[in-house]
Amino acid sequence: SSTTSSTVSAVNITAVQVKLGFLSAAFHGHVSLTSSEQDNLIDLPVFIKLIPDDDNFLAMLQNLRFDVHEVRFYDSLLPDLHEFIRLRRGSQPSYSDLPVPIPYHADVDLLRPESVIVLRDLSI
Repeated sequence: SSTTSSTVSAVNITAVQVKLGFLSAAFHGHVSLTSSEQDNLIDLPVFIKLIPDDDNFLAMLQNLRFDVHEVRFYDSLLPDLHEFIRLRRGSQPSYSDLPVPIPYHADVDLLRPESVIVLRDLSI
């Protein structure tokens, strides 16, 4: 089997100024990738969630670690849910079947409150 790799060719990210119901530091914009095999440009609208630089929030997060649960949703539970749907339905589900954004990357440090989640930006 062959794999296609991509290289980041451009990043244009700005901070989200108006937050609606989320506690994270949030950014949105575009990441452009160049495919190594097809030599074409792929533009991904992204929404990025990071831990905010706020001492009160960090103290709360240190105790509750809800960032771990959110990352686990995107990197473990959501793929398992897609597999469950595929097995029940007999076909591969698409992200349009579930009202959640496509996760491009999700990672968390289990020892300290630090995480990053990169999702498809649904506002674009």
